[in-house]
Amino acid sequence: MTEFLRVTAANTVWWIHAALKTREWYVATRDVSNSQETLLCGILHENKDTFFGREHRFSKINSVKEFQSLVPIRDYEGFRSYIERIADGEQKVLTQEPVGRFGVSSGTTSASKLIPYPSSLVDDFQKGVSPWAFFLFRN
Repeated sequence: MTEFLRVTAANTVWWIHAALKTREWYVATRDVSNSQETLLCGILHENKDTFFGREHRFSKINSVKEFQSLVPIRDYEGFRSYIERIADGEQKVLTQEPVGRFGVSSGTTSASKLIPYPSSLVDDFQKGVSPWAFFLFRN
């Protein structure tokens, strides 16, 4: 198989994958509020047994309103102690899923900050990138 055919085959597989992800995105955009609430409740359910989840009673939350009343808005400093525990090797602090790596912020407002990256976060980014790339290449 020539390099051209390998690249064409790989691009075709990616195109089909992106088209399927774009379809999922279209379905989610039909009722954004419900889609986001369903996603939030799924994340809370998956992480109810983490330190943060138990601390904020994730197992009792069934709506956006309940989440807003039980989980205060906070900046990076409000998460620093949790992130430091993860960086020290503790698991199940913020996410049930193991944190395999950290990103480092650019530190525009202060010093650089560690950002925990479980594998599912990379998958979630890809769910957003796939429709964008699909439309870019289609058009």
